[in-house]
Amino acid sequence: MNQRPYSFSIRSNVIKANDIVDTATSRAGLFPGAAWPIDAWVLGCVAFAVLLDIHALSAAPLWFDETLTVLWVRSGWAEMVRAVLADNHVPLYPLLLKAWAAVFGESRAALRSFGIPCHAITVLCIAAVANLANGLRTARFAAFLAAVSPFLVHHAQEARMYALLYALSSASLLVLARFLSGRTRKLGTAFVALDVAMLATHYYALFAIGAQLLVILWFRPAAPRRWLPAVAVVALACAAAVASALLLARHDAGSTYRLGLLALPGMVWAAVGGYALLPDSQMLHAQGWQAAESFLVYALPGAAASLVLVYYALRHPNRRLVAVTGAVVVAAFALPFAVSVVRPAIGLNPRYAATAVPAMFALLAAGYATAPARIGRVAGAVLAACLLIGTWTEATHPGGTREDVDAAGRWLDAHVPVDQPVLVTSHEMLQLASFHWPGRTLVEYPARKVVAGPDNAAQIAAGLPIPPSGGRWIYVFGRAWLSDPDGALIAELRQRYRSCDGDEERGIRILCLTPRDAGQ
Repeated sequence: MNQRPYSFSIRSNVIKANDIVDTATSRAGLFPGAAWPIDAWVLGCVAFAVLLDIHALSAAPLWFDETLTVLWVRSGWAEMVRAVLADNHVPLYPLLLKAWAAVFGESRAALRSFGIPCHAITVLCIAAVANLANGLRTARFAAFLAAVSPFLVHHAQEARMYALLYALSSASLLVLARFLSGRTRKLGTAFVALDVAMLATHYYALFAIGAQLLVILWFRPAAPRRWLPAVAVVALACAAAVASALLLARHDAGSTYRLGLLALPGMVWAAVGGYALLPDSQMLHAQGWQAAESFLVYALPGAAASLVLVYYALRHPNRRLVAVTGAVVVAAFALPFAVSVVRPAIGLNPRYAATAVPAMFALLAAGYATAPARIGRVAGAVLAACLLIGTWTEATHPGGTREDVDAAGRWLDAHVPVDQPVLVTSHEMLQLASFHWPGRTLVEYPARKVVAGPDNAAQIAAGLPIPPSGGRWIYVFGRAWLSDPDGALIAELRQRYRSCDGDEERGIRILCLTPRDAGQ
């Protein structure tokens, strides 16, 4: 009697798993006929991304922007929406986070954990886009890059909207790539919903979405009825977002880096190596472009590997896939500079190119698949090494160079009575201190937007507004590049007054000053 031999293979199970997901997503009307790259390696990358996101999630104190998020969440629904719109943002993320906080609470870990599922979705979607290019091998490489990306991990661990923006932009990219590759017949509801959600998450989604629409119009797929309605609705949503930005936002984004076009490679490198392998704000304001010199040992090999992969990506046979990813990357990185020319008050920051990151990894993965095997392996290994170094640095130094307000607060509690007024330099540091040190009397000095320098430092130092309690002033310097960029005020204070025992924590310097004639 002939019996069929029993066989088991991982590949057959991967195919079956894909079939199950394809059927489910097709019935849901999301991604008809999607070939999701589900295998042990991709799922392992997703799990590894989650573990990286969980590590030291609550170790660092909430930084300045995160404190604004908490204040939004703690306000009423209508009040929150008004505050968000007035603060140069759009309300989808705060609305979702407020609902999340109602279930999980408002602790650091609870608020930051919202980004973890967003990162997992981003990894899966980037892998799926790469799978369209050259199959499972490319999808695995893309999934690994997205999982260990220090930029993605960093934003998955903070209570801000960028992790959500990555998830939405990667899913939108997948829908569009499938349509332009002929995997789906219609650009419909999923594309519209994802792009509208992107616009409701951050105004800078306009750059990526504009690039998407231009690519669609350039290739003009057959049967306009299959894509024109979706394009028209998204274009109207973009117009509404522009109107909201012009009419409701204050257009006051704080300081701007005066580095000109030199800021562009810094923004691109941040998306690859993360913030840990990038000069911090204080270094940039103090040293300008020279602040980058110590990071070139990482940036140059990483940039070379990336350029090699981009070169081979441009030779990829799927011109439409390369066009959509490349256009999104170029638009998301270049257009913020155009906006800053029109409105100089809008600062340049790597976060503003957030929508480019999923497309960037998909493009690099396409280059990895197209390059000759040896070149692809070497370039891929160098790029992966840069990402791992950045992620390791982030993981071992939670909070990076951001202000350690927890440690500074403990020093104040141990050495300064609660009822003693404390001077604080820079408006941003005042807001940060007010959030983390409730109950203390904090006085901003000098006044907001007054910047100390050689011409006025002596006058500012001579006019300290509060008589010393117990014979001393306590003066907190944080984000000093905004109020005392050259250190002229600190130098004048030390010359004019005697120093008592102060403190210095990461990003914060606490001066203890007494009159020169005290005790004489």
